[in-house]
Amino acid sequence: MDPTSFPDAAMDVLLDSGVDAEEQLARLEAVPASADYYAVLNVPRTATPDEIKDAYKALCRIYHPDKHVDPATKDAAARQFVVLQRAHDVLSDPTKRTLYDLYGPDCPELAAAAASAGDGAPTGREVGPLLKTPDEIRAEYEDRIRRDNLNKLEQLIRQRGEVTVHIDALPLLFPGACDPPSESRQSPAVRMLQLKYSTDTPIDDTLVLGLSGRMSTQNGRGNGSLRATARKTVSRLTHAEISANLLAPHQVSTKIRHTLHEPTDTTVEADINWARVTTQPPTASVTLTRRLVKNHAIFGIVRFYSGHYRIGSWGKGDLATQIARAAENRTALQVSKDAVTSFQVGVQWNRGTTMNTATVNTSLFEQMVVVRHVRKIKLPGHAAAGPSLDLQAHLDTRQGALGAAWKLTHKVGEHLKLGLGVNFGSAVGVLLTAEIGYLGQRLALPISLFPEPNLVLCAAATALPLAASAAVWVAVLEPRRKRRLAQRIAEARARSAETFALRRDEALAAVQAQLPTVVTKFQRERDSAGGNGGGLIVLQALYGKVRELAAKQNRGQRLGGGAGSSAEILVLTPDEAAGVIDVTIPVMSLVANSALRIEAGASKAGMLGFFDPCPWEDKHLLVTYVFRGVYRQVLVSDTASLACPQRTHTIIEDMAKIPVSDQIKAIREQAGAGAQS
Repeated sequence: MDPTSFPDAAMDVLLDSGVDAEEQLARLEAVPASADYYAVLNVPRTATPDEIKDAYKALCRIYHPDKHVDPATKDAAARQFVVLQRAHDVLSDPTKRTLYDLYGPDCPELAAAAASAGDGAPTGREVGPLLKTPDEIRAEYEDRIRRDNLNKLEQLIRQRGEVTVHIDALPLLFPGACDPPSESRQSPAVRMLQLKYSTDTPIDDTLVLGLSGRMSTQNGRGNGSLRATARKTVSRLTHAEISANLLAPHQVSTKIRHTLHEPTDTTVEADINWARVTTQPPTASVTLTRRLVKNHAIFGIVRFYSGHYRIGSWGKGDLATQIARAAENRTALQVSKDAVTSFQVGVQWNRGTTMNTATVNTSLFEQMVVVRHVRKIKLPGHAAAGPSLDLQAHLDTRQGALGAAWKLTHKVGEHLKLGLGVNFGSAVGVLLTAEIGYLGQRLALPISLFPEPNLVLCAAATALPLAASAAVWVAVLEPRRKRRLAQRIAEARARSAETFALRRDEALAAVQAQLPTVVTKFQRERDSAGGNGGGLIVLQALYGKVRELAAKQNRGQRLGGGAGSSAEILVLTPDEAAGVIDVTIPVMSLVANSALRIEAGASKAGMLGFFDPCPWEDKHLLVTYVFRGVYRQVLVSDTASLACPQRTHTIIEDMAKIPVSDQIKAIREQAGAGAQS
């Protein structure tokens, strides 16, 4: 396949021909600017400094310009020697090698070092794996640093905003059910408006300062609050938080959370709330949480709340004071739940995307049971952040509330998220909610459709918005997403095509530099082994979609097995258009002392003399060789190691159908002519 020619990405995506567009784009954008240095030196990733040094010296014998006389070959060798030096410079330096292993060849520190290397000015294009001028590298990494700084700034000042506009649609939908009833339809009314804003600023790794505000108005009355918060990580097991309401009524809260036993996730949390300093002692609650079943997300929860109390004459809101005041005034006793001591026991169990909670709360005046079930369902979609459906069901015996809710959310853009849901229950009636979120800012529009539960209206509130959303998605959003995705793929493929074309040119130059060495090795291996059939000679090496080409050419024939591991011999002709190239010369250049070794862990496309004929597809290396008169063949995957000769490799018994590369035929004729002369 010609690396500069690609299929029409726009047609693939727009026609939905089964192409995973997001995966294509991710692979295209992840194409590194340089080859794998381990593959260049043909060493494993665990190679020692001595192994790297030996591999570098062995390759220098092939690519050092002083080893070549012909000007064209000398120039090709010089280009590859630059690549070889760069790989050795990085992998032989412990610091650079660590940076390379962690961040890859595009690490800014490595690129800066490469751009500043050398004595002269840039020559217009850096040969070798970088394939970019120093100015291009500098511009690219200045842009990357700028984007990194913006991301750090966004993380440094984390802001959250929320606007909630509660709309009462009852006058519009059911004017007769209003109080007082009306015969004509009226405009929807805004029942409540609420604004929330919060920002967090990390001071260091253990301290975060925050400021939050809230303002709401309902039925002509409004209120607001402004709260400052400080969160401190005392240790790995202990976290503390203190917050204060800066507006009246002033209030101070303190939370301390400590992990008692890590294997069982046992934690204790103390919460002290001081609302009225002069008239009321602070209330306190202690919560103990523990994992009940090992290796399962099942937690038990125990919580004790102090309620209001009196210390001498300090305290006027305790239960005894409220009873005495009601008896003195001969009024009905109205006890706030905050004033009563309570005890709560609960259990929470999670499984996958499902969370279940059951709690029992008991106090002097009431007993309450709350059961809640939440499930998150990932809906099928093209993007990784596709639509998801949240389902909830709850039961609250204190309020007599029984209800259910669903919410559909979808990430439309990189930062834009849309949500739509319906809440159905005795406490809220039928409530339709639409949400828009962007970069931490959220707009919520809860719309009250009916004050009481109504199954017909709930079904209509579910079906109509979903149908409208589906229509908008099919007609507008999905085509727009595909068009933009196709455009990004086309742009990325254009950039990648240039990179692959340059790598192809470099591979052909490497083959030109390897040819004199291969001729010498061919003659040495042919005449070695003391007349015992010769040493190791690679007859043909093919790289790419070998299995697919075998099926296409239909030339896999059973030619006899013997001691081999398989009886199937592949007799193929290289076809670059089909994704298979001839790499006989690069493989033969690695033969030393009648042995061939290619290390595992890196794609063979990064080796000198190789290039990728079929990007992002499965590739194999097929090697046919002869050693001491025995012809064998072996097929290995792209990142697997290869060692020749091996007794387990398939033996070719039919001498008339042994695949031989045209390059080896030419070298054989050249060597034969030299021997006769």
